Amino acid sequence: MFFLMTGALVGALIVIPAGLTWLISRLVGRRWGRPIVRFSLYSFLVAYPAVTFLLIPFLFAQLISGAGTRPQDVRLKLDPGKFGCRFEEEVFSSRDGIDLGGWWMEGDPQKTAFVIAHGLFRDRKEVTERGCQLHQLGHSVLVYDLRRHGKSGRGPITMGYQERFDVLGAVEFVLRRQSSPLALMGISMGAAASLMAVPEMDDAPRAIIADSSFTSLRDTVREHTRLFVGVPGFPFADVFVWNLARLGGFSADAFDLPRVFTESGNWPPTLLIYGSEDERMPAETARSLFEALPTPRKKLVFFAKAHHGDAWEADPDRYLSTITSFLQELGETAVKASSGATGTNE
Repeated sequence: MFFLMTGALVGALIVIPAGLTWLISRLVGRRWGRPIVRFSLYSFLVAYPAVTFLLIPFLFAQLISGAGTRPQDVRLKLDPGKFGCRFEEEVFSSRDGIDLGGWWMEGDPQKTAFVIAHGLFRDRKEVTERGCQLHQLGHSVLVYDLRRHGKSGRGPITMGYQERFDVLGAVEFVLRRQSSPLALMGISMGAAASLMAVPEMDDAPRAIIADSSFTSLRDTVREHTRLFVGVPGFPFADVFVWNLARLGGFSADAFDLPRVFTESGNWPPTLLIYGSEDERMPAETARSLFEALPTPRKKLVFFAKAHHGDAWEADPDRYLSTITSFLQELGETAVKASSGATGTNE
């Protein structure tokens, strides 16, 4: 379908002007028909691959970099009060100086505080209900808008690389309010951003809960190109990645989580959550990231019948119990000084 649409577009841009030129030539008595047909054919053969594999991915990167929260989320009227949680509206800065908006739900300072980041084209409302559920268990929780989403500032979207500075700013905000141990939590892009932020934290978090994270920018763009566009990764995905990285001011090679893990020191305990029906982040991606994590204190959990980022909607009770059980295991680890890596499937 993508090839047909692109071909129709390029063909129309070439054939319509050529047809008008041919019609004018007939009206004025000129014989330009055969040269026009040759020119149109050669132009199509050059323009079609150039538009399909170079111009379109270039424009897609421009579009995504400058996008934001999808319209249905913008229109959604929701805050923690809907779920019975008391909260404060807060504005704080990312580590690189962008204003971020969030909802702070203060709980027991002795319990782990959660810093929760949403996914691409969403906003804090995506994670508000699960944040409230954790708050009702006594945890302090911050849900917030990543840059260019919701009510936050207008930095370019980088799929999680520069968004790590938003995670770091959120962590610094929470630590100004409490001295609680922290858990970083994120969905998709928010999960990748949270993982990317860990090496730059002054103190490692108590835990990371990464829901539907990808492994690297290049890998996820190639997978999405195959899945949604149906074209080879080269050069479509490579052009997209190059332009997105250029717009965001970073190196695509640096946005590679296994590489980040390798270059990091003591990695905190990490819980990975995926949907068993997630075509965008398939089981191979989940297991690859799990194997790359440089800590024995890790766990991989699949949620049956859940698609990308939908584990919470598929089974909220199990989602919540999976997180609280993981934290309890870490508490036991602190006392018994023993833990192991596990993976579970549902």
